[in-house]
Amino acid sequence: MVAMSEDHGFRPQPDIEIRTPLGGRVAQGAVLAVGGFVAVVVTIALAGRGTFWAILAAAALGIWVAYYYRLLNLSVVVRGDVLEARNLFSTHRVDRGAVGEVTLGESSVAKSPNQTVVLALANGRCLALDACARTLQSRRKRRRVEDFQRRLAQWSATDRSNVTEPELGDS
Repeated sequence: MVAMSEDHGFRPQPDIEIRTPLGGRVAQGAVLAVGGFVAVVVTIALAGRGTFWAILAAAALGIWVAYYYRLLNLSVVVRGDVLEARNLFSTHRVDRGAVGEVTLGESSVAKSPNQTVVLALANGRCLALDACARTLQSRRKRRRVEDFQRRLAQWSATDRSNVTEPELGDS
């Protein structure tokens, strides 16, 4: 495998990449396809009548596709000192130095008792990472979320660990 430099416009491999597992994305894609097909059929059927309902059905189709597009693209990608969180409703870019604490909490896609990784930022805000959320909290999925928390906590602490007290040599 040939390593590509940033000079050629290629992005470096992420240090940490968290995405919905492939099985979950396939299931979400299937729901998108079935729901989209039904919405298209309803839109076409109502458009033939020229009714207000056709416009409503077309709008519902647009919202459906946009929602599932964002759901399929939930991710947390860390490259160097920048974390990019693609949440359900927004995308955030956070510098390593802006991350204060990494804890577990609620997200917009998984409410209590389900948990996700939450970043406490230096400006006082909290950023829940929707890509880490698991809606069914089996023991395996809980461990996975805790692993995400641990990996991101190590990443955020790396910057602060570089500023350490000088070591004293043996005398």
